[in-house]
Amino acid sequence: MLLRAGGRAGANAVPDGGRATGIREGGTMSGAELVFGVHAVRALIERDPAGVLEVWMQARRESPALRRALAHPAASDIAVHRASRETIERMVGTGSHQGVVARYRRSAQAPVVTLEQ
Repeated sequence: MLLRAGGRAGANAVPDGGRATGIREGGTMSGAELVFGVHAVRALIERDPAGVLEVWMQARRESPALRRALAHPAASDIAVHRASRETIERMVGTGSHQGVVARYRRSAQAPVVTLEQ
């Protein structure tokens, strides 16, 4: 079981108990979901880099922690795009994105943490 934003359990959430700033499900992203917020995206990159399909970062807005996570060799296959604030807001439907959004589909290697652990 994975924990989703707000503490609810769900099948498509941040692995290993990470807290998401936001998750947007569905759409035409081939079973993937959009996860946004610096800490949520960083947690996905660190815990399940194979599941992070691509990342959009707001132009002229950098997070040192996110940059370090993307520089890790395990994250080398993640496509990183630059986008305007308006583009990211259209993608996630809110202005509370902290300048970053990732397209994510849980990989087979993703750690799963249960509440009993």
